[in-house]
Amino acid sequence: MLCPRCGNEIASPETQAFCPVCGLSLLSPSPAAPATSPAGSPPEPPVGFQAEGQSFLYSPSPLDAQQDPQAPLPEEPVPTPYAAPSFEAAAVVPAVAAKALKKKMGTGRKVLLGILGGILALALAFVAVSVILENNRSKNFNQAIELMDAGQYHDALEKFRSLGDYESAESLAAQCEDFIEYEEAKRLMDAGDYQKALSMFSGLSGFEDSKALATLCQNNLDYQQGTTLFNAGKYADALTYFEPLAREDFLDAKEMVSQSEYALAENLFTEGRRYEAYRAFTALGDFDDAAARAQACIVPVTNSEEAYRNEAFSATDCDLTISSGALTFLTFMKIYEGDTLVSSLFLLPGSSLKISLPAKSYQIRAAYGENWFGDEDLFGDTGSYFTMEFDENGGDTMTLEVDYTYTLDLQVSEGGNVGSRGIDRGDF
Repeated sequence: MLCPRCGNEIASPETQAFCPVCGLSLLSPSPAAPATSPAGSPPEPPVGFQAEGQSFLYSPSPLDAQQDPQAPLPEEPVPTPYAAPSFEAAAVVPAVAAKALKKKMGTGRKVLLGILGGILALALAFVAVSVILENNRSKNFNQAIELMDAGQYHDALEKFRSLGDYESAESLAAQCEDFIEYEEAKRLMDAGDYQKALSMFSGLSGFEDSKALATLCQNNLDYQQGTTLFNAGKYADALTYFEPLAREDFLDAKEMVSQSEYALAENLFTEGRRYEAYRAFTALGDFDDAAARAQACIVPVTNSEEAYRNEAFSATDCDLTISSGALTFLTFMKIYEGDTLVSSLFLLPGSSLKISLPAKSYQIRAAYGENWFGDEDLFGDTGSYFTMEFDENGGDTMTLEVDYTYTLDLQVSEGGNVGSRGIDRGDF
């Protein structure tokens, strides 16, 4: 049911006495006699309003009562009798109310549609902006990749950084940083600044061939250090740098190893350490004149002769003849009285030598070898060194008496009355 006055829909017409909006009484009028007026006067029209030629009656509502502040509101409004409207007039009320409702509803719909349209427009605008931004980011991303492929890492890095976490921009930015670091390290290496380049390559954690280039920088640094030491005459120290490089066939490190070893051999020769110099030159093979220098380390022995005689033992009480028999190598002998060296002599292969000595007891030691390197090195480590034994118990003392002649025949034999036992070169 609709209120005849305002068109408001009445939810419970059976129980509601007034319209909750305008206060119009909704109670049906009780049958009543038509109102009369003084005699001869036409009846006064009921209170109401005209709509399309029809009359409508209503009784005062609580709202009407409130217009007069002095008039108290009735606790229960009493419907005012009115003449029942005609059928045609009553039929107009719903139509008017329907028009009013339709008008209200039409305005609300327009407002709602306007709001929805605005929201849709904003959504479309947001989508459009998002699409534009996505297209721009995608375009910048592809441009950054092209710059990176072209080796323009600084420009590519700037674009990748501006893209934030878009796609793989962060990881590609990190790669650009590595490439920039890598190229700077290569520039430093080419400029000969191997220490800085090494530090940068080492920090790249295996990026590209940075590990191999770090090794290359280290090798160059080692080569420089080795060269500095070589020029300072510290050949042994220089070798500690050149030898590892030579194993890697780095530059002319092998040549520098040979030069260092040659220089060390010359130092040994100068110091009189002929056997060690001989070995060093020999180890150099055909390098430079190493073979000739090795031969120069050998002291030539051309005669069988007594090389040394202690003046305190100049007496000639008895004679001692020593023969090398069938030996094919050089013999060097020392004769001691206790710890005192009395005589030293050389015997060429197949020769003999006679010397005179005081009548005393002596120890005789013999050394055999091919190349003689002097009194210090003797025959070197390739020689054989012995002390002679003159009795069955291994005694090493031979007693010479006055006016006797003694013969000592040296030979490799199981027989004979003189034996020998080996000793170290340092104990000879």
